[in-house]
Amino acid sequence: YKLIAEAAADGLCDIIGHLDLPKKLRRPTIDLSDHIGHALTAIRRNDLALDVNTSGLRKGAGEVYPDPDILRQAFLCGIPVTLGSDAHAPAEVAAQFDETVAMLKAIGYEHSCIYSGRQRSLIDL
Repeated sequence: YKLIAEAAADGLCDIIGHLDLPKKLRRPTIDLSDHIGHALTAIRRNDLALDVNTSGLRKGAGEVYPDPDILRQAFLCGIPVTLGSDAHAPAEVAAQFDETVAMLKAIGYEHSCIYSGRQRSLIDL
């Protein structure tokens, strides 16, 4: 999470994706909330968005990246989100977006980001 915070500060990206990807292989056995909080602070401070990626629903993690608890924290921090499916085949494009949008709305999100030329726009969920 320290490297994520550094990446958020480098100015080279607009979106942080797969924030909690390691859960795909192994769930943490220690409390990472301070580290995650530090990363989220850096993401917010640098006005980045979080990619809410549905590939975890299909590829072993059993939930989106990042998990709903992290997304709740991100919402409280004012971090916008964008949707991704990490599609490797046409059938995976926008896979499971309906249930993910419902989850985001339950958290409180009303919009998703889209980008063109590194310029952010919001669309209704």
